[in-house]
Amino acid sequence: KDWRRDRDSIDAALHRYHKFAAAFGMLGTLFAVAQHELIVQGFDPNEVIMNSLKTACTICTVLSTVAIYRTYLLGELFERVVRHITNLHPLDVNVPWTLPLRTHSFWLEFVIVCGHLPPFCTGEFGFTTFAYNFILYRAETLGALWGSFRLYLLWRVKRDV
Repeated sequence: KDWRRDRDSIDAALHRYHKFAAAFGMLGTLFAVAQHELIVQGFDPNEVIMNSLKTACTICTVLSTVAIYRTYLLGELFERVVRHITNLHPLDVNVPWTLPLRTHSFWLEFVIVCGHLPPFCTGEFGFTTFAYNFILYRAETLGALWGSFRLYLLWRVKRDV
């Protein structure tokens, strides 16, 4: 029996990929926060431990993005099966791989999840306030801040329960 024709199998796979995306997204955020904490403790941003954390964050980012891409494909397949069951539309289980790339919501999630600091990249961003105070941010700190936006991935897991 083809699993792509079974609504329950598709739904289970969708839940599984939601969990994968959230797990890898949160793990990447954890690595980004660890980078920030090491910077606060005075570590050099070019040390091996920092680049190792950045590499781990990049790997988690790629895996989370792949899982999100897969959820869009499975979501379309699920909708097709539901339309077939409820409205007797002809069932086509061959979802084109380009379908997620044509949706705005996928690209929005892509920007949110892919925002991280790659290995061997570092820098500072500074500006002066109206009170003539100079504020300096490390790129690792901004990476941890951007990584916290990945918390939205937990919502899908919570919704599935």
